[in-house]
Amino acid sequence: MISVKGLGVSPGVARGEALVLRQRARHRYYLVPAGAVDREVARLVTARDRGRGQLEEITQRIATLAGAAPASLFEAQLLMLDDPMLLQRASDLIRARRQNAEWAVQQAGDELAEMFNQADDPYLRERKGDLQDVIGRLRMNLTGEAGQNALVSPTGAPCIIVADDLPPSVAAQIEWTRTLGFITDPADPRRAVAACPGAPACANGSTAVRTDADAFAAAASTLLQDGMSLHVSGCSKGCARRQPASLTLVAEAGRYGLVVNGPASAAACGRFTPQQAAETLARLASAMTKAGDAPDREAAIAAALKEIQAA
Repeated sequence: MISVKGLGVSPGVARGEALVLRQRARHRYYLVPAGAVDREVARLVTARDRGRGQLEEITQRIATLAGAAPASLFEAQLLMLDDPMLLQRASDLIRARRQNAEWAVQQAGDELAEMFNQADDPYLRERKGDLQDVIGRLRMNLTGEAGQNALVSPTGAPCIIVADDLPPSVAAQIEWTRTLGFITDPADPRRAVAACPGAPACANGSTAVRTDADAFAAAASTLLQDGMSLHVSGCSKGCARRQPASLTLVAEAGRYGLVVNGPASAAACGRFTPQQAAETLARLASAMTKAGDAPDREAAIAAALKEIQAA
């Protein structure tokens, strides 16, 4: 028997609103017209200036909350913003190759990261994470996604952070006193699940759907990782997701109606207890795995459901 002692960092399961942060968002790379090169360089300079202001605000905030030592971690990022090997190189790429600013920043960052990898100095190699943080911030500023204020839910309610990455400067902006938990694993099936508060938080809800949603996400994990979506609604209003989901479970008096490729208000093709619903999702996942890349996924789901209901 192995006994491990440590400091617990999680109180257990967290449920709440989701605040989605995308650091690795997809960007379009394209050639800018010759007459727009100066404007593209100006976009880059504006993104750099915004980044400087954001990092200065973050540094001040961390110094107030935790002291000068943790705040000094961002001094390297401030220096990188003005490093000619990054910003001047990106500007040169825009002018010489007419690359858009996002493309130029990423290429300049990749070149600098390769230099860090080959450096003999361990301090420089350790700065690669700071470099990636700076590149991500510049790219988000170029698309208007980044801000410098504390990151909280728009409603002000305690929330769960759903992020593809949490680099230091983004983590420093999170208002942790109003954060219930976080998900950073891109393969986590819960990222594809929308669930309303349900009972007792919602007067229209008859079932504690968020408790059941955890089990449903686990049962449908292979489906969700394959690009499908799951909506668990406490009633037919479907407030958590207005557009149709691949699979929607609508609660009513302790049972769930299953809707395929439709909103919560659509007619259900079967009604199940929470346990039966989880088992049905698991069997659907197994059936879809066997079906492989079926050309008509909706028909494959319908056929699998028909077999399940007949069993």
